[in-house]
Amino acid sequence: MTAFKLSLLSFSIFLWPFYSFSAENLLISTDFSAGVSTVSHGKIELSDVDDAIAITNLLNQPSLNVLGISVQFGNTTAEKAYQACQIFLAVKAPTIPVAQGA
Repeated sequence: MTAFKLSLLSFSIFLWPFYSFSAENLLISTDFSAGVSTVSHGKIELSDVDDAIAITNLLNQPSLNVLGISVQFGNTTAEKAYQACQIFLAVKAPTIPVAQGA
């Protein structure tokens, strides 16, 4: 995730209690990798959970209707991101479709 996106995400989460979104329908595109392990330079590392926190906040916003989530590679492979997002949504919002991108 780029520094600009991370700053924007952090700023959005900070303003969350004070700002009401006017949009109703939302499609999310993410490199969802919440806790997925990766091997880097011979050691196992767990990825960050920032996307999961952001999606949780969006799902808890009553004025938003999340229509679907598209996942792609970033901190992990597209396949692992897809699987992790499906597991996450099975608990939080099982009716939201997940699509795997590049």
